[in-house]
Amino acid sequence: MVVGFIYSRSEHLWVLLVPSMTSPFLAFGYFSIEPLNPYRDLLSRVQGIDLQTSEQHANAQHLITVLNSREAKMFNLRLSCVISILLGAYVLIVAALQHPITLSFDPTDDLAWIVMASFLFWAFSIGIQRQFLLRWAFARLELEQN
Repeated sequence: MVVGFIYSRSEHLWVLLVPSMTSPFLAFGYFSIEPLNPYRDLLSRVQGIDLQTSEQHANAQHLITVLNSREAKMFNLRLSCVISILLGAYVLIVAALQHPITLSFDPTDDLAWIVMASFLFWAFSIGIQRQFLLRWAFARLELEQN
């Protein structure tokens, strides 16, 4: 949330709303193109988890199947909506407490702010959505086992 606080120093409404409201949906698009596979990311490589071994393990394959399901995509879409609303509200509230918000748009400065903040909020959204997707998938697997 430090990024949101620093970012809220801008007083232009477009600079505040565009990145904070669209970045969660950009993260959703990323997970739609490249579905989450917890055995194929940087953290699993650091931990020494072998991708080929996990591909042969039935439980790992079932987890990957659950994460690639339509239900997981719909859960991630709902999650993107919630993150978008919360992040937009947070940035607007913090900005309003610091200074008045204006409707002006200066293309030379504002476009750079929008691109930079979109990237930062996109990375934040990917991390949050990854954690919630894994929690959702593990809860779903536990329900299937019971």
